[in-house]
Amino acid sequence: MPKLLYAMLKIVTTLAEWSVNGQADMTKYETDSRFVSLCQMLGKTSKRPSTFTPSPNKTGDLSLVLGVTGDDEAAKLISSITLPQMIKVMLSLAFKKRRSVPLLRALSYHISSSSTVLDIKQAADIMYALASLNFPDEVLLEKACCDLLESISKCQKTSVIGSISTSLGLLKYKDENLLDALVEWTIKNSQTVRFQDLMSLLLTLASVNHSPRSMEHFLKVVSPLLNVKETPSCNAWLDIVWSLSAVDNVQAEHLQSVLNPDFVEKLNSLSASSSNFAWKKKLLNINGVAKHTQGYKGPFLDESTCMLSPRTDKR
Repeated sequence: MPKLLYAMLKIVTTLAEWSVNGQADMTKYETDSRFVSLCQMLGKTSKRPSTFTPSPNKTGDLSLVLGVTGDDEAAKLISSITLPQMIKVMLSLAFKKRRSVPLLRALSYHISSSSTVLDIKQAADIMYALASLNFPDEVLLEKACCDLLESISKCQKTSVIGSISTSLGLLKYKDENLLDALVEWTIKNSQTVRFQDLMSLLLTLASVNHSPRSMEHFLKVVSPLLNVKETPSCNAWLDIVWSLSAVDNVQAEHLQSVLNPDFVEKLNSLSASSSNFAWKKKLLNINGVAKHTQGYKGPFLDESTCMLSPRTDKR
């Protein structure tokens, strides 16, 4: 059976290559019952069933591309599917945590080469997939960010803004124009923006070390949301203060709120069973900023305490 499957796949990929090179007209094959039957058989013998509905009359059937076990062979089929289908394939790879480098390279090349302008959902989906699979293709990211600049001002869903912000942060991709556009959108929609999406934007600005042109206006508009009482958790507030420190827009009251002993003790008790010491590093960073903040009269961390030392116990 594997030999038969390979032979059928070879026929389809060869025809796809011929079509791309102008050596064959695929419209003649799409109505050929033998070719349709071949595509259907490949779909049925796949070990990775697709969640998408097959379209047997198309060469680049999604179930066929997603179901092919050989990544190199599947990559050859990418050129024969539409741009929306390419994005669906990329999303499917992200959902399945399938980091197929040959497929991702083929998808990135064909999507970035397309003259079609991506809509905001398509661009956000692409960035989500690249971030999830840790595949920061520079050319594709540049296209996605460029196309987003044309549509982001018309976006009506705060969750999409949050998704784009999170993806940029995970990828550590600094596109200043897009980041500024995200900040402008948040200022304009401050009454409806979700707290978690605002958090994502702040963390991304900090992670890529970007202070937007309208940062002062941005903080003034969103300041009602940026207070320790309205923040759902200690760790979330720590992230906010750390982010503000990283972009050089932190206030003395922010520093004092996380460096006071009660807050530190609360963080320590909540994380007592955790082996993740990222929050301790953030506290140390904030403490360092406080030491160099002119006029700061609040508390500082006691860096000699064992609370800030890595665990040495062996279990």
